[in-house]
Amino acid sequence: MSEDASLQYERMHLDKILAGINVQERGTRLDITTANNSIKSLTAIKNGESLSSIVALGGPVMAKASIQTDSTVLTAVGKGVIIEMDIETAINYLEKYLAEQNANLNKITSDQRTIINRMEAIDEYFARANMPKEPPPGN
Repeated sequence: MSEDASLQYERMHLDKILAGINVQERGTRLDITTANNSIKSLTAIKNGESLSSIVALGGPVMAKASIQTDSTVLTAVGKGVIIEMDIETAINYLEKYLAEQNANLNKITSDQRTIINRMEAIDEYFARANMPKEPPPGN
């Protein structure tokens, strides 16, 4: 395989990897936003504010719910596991989760930058290779 063909293949492969990483980034940003909103809501409940919400009961059926300050909450901790926690424990769990997701986001953006830099280097190689040659002086 020629160097040009190899670089074209690498560029195409990097483009596919970057598309997957971009999806991962959007999911991580959504998780961070959701965790932040949950922490705000739980903190408000802990501070005595009454909070109401809509709870899905299955299918298109929903119900209004009021959350009391002495309530426990059900927290999804991964792999389909849901644990009942007091509000303070849930806030602590979410803060740790948030720190992990922010670290993941930093890694994702670093990986994106590395891939983009390599793609730009390949693009520059092809741009230079396709430049017209300078005529010799005196012609």
